[in-house]
Amino acid sequence: MASLTTLTINDRESTPVAHNFVPFDRKNGVAILREADSVSPLGDKYISLSTRTTGAKKRSRILVAVPIISVETINAVDRPRLERTIYVEVLMTSDVSSTAQERDNAVAFAAGCLADGAAMCDDLLVNNNPVTG
Repeated sequence: MASLTTLTINDRESTPVAHNFVPFDRKNGVAILREADSVSPLGDKYISLSTRTTGAKKRSRILVAVPIISVETINAVDRPRLERTIYVEVLMTSDVSSTAQERDNAVAFAAGCLADGAAMCDDLLVNNNPVTG
């Protein structure tokens, strides 16, 4: 069983910045890590990790939430406002009889789709362009 620890992930800025997602909460089988926003808790980025077994299937899920906030000034008071939130969900469903190597290979394929330089997948996810041809 994996221990709940800080997860450090680099963004894709031209000069990458390391983001530290620290353990925040754990209940009902869901572990939540968050990176506190310097302006407001509304802007906290978070990652949730969970798994559940139903019959012969095991479902493992990673959900990343990236809120985008702005600060508006009303009567000389700055107030953060949630503009939108971007979600990325990774869901793996495997048979309970699958081997660790089979799951490891599947994870490698998914990671390859999300890797910097996977042009077709980047165009789909980052640029919102459909795959054609």
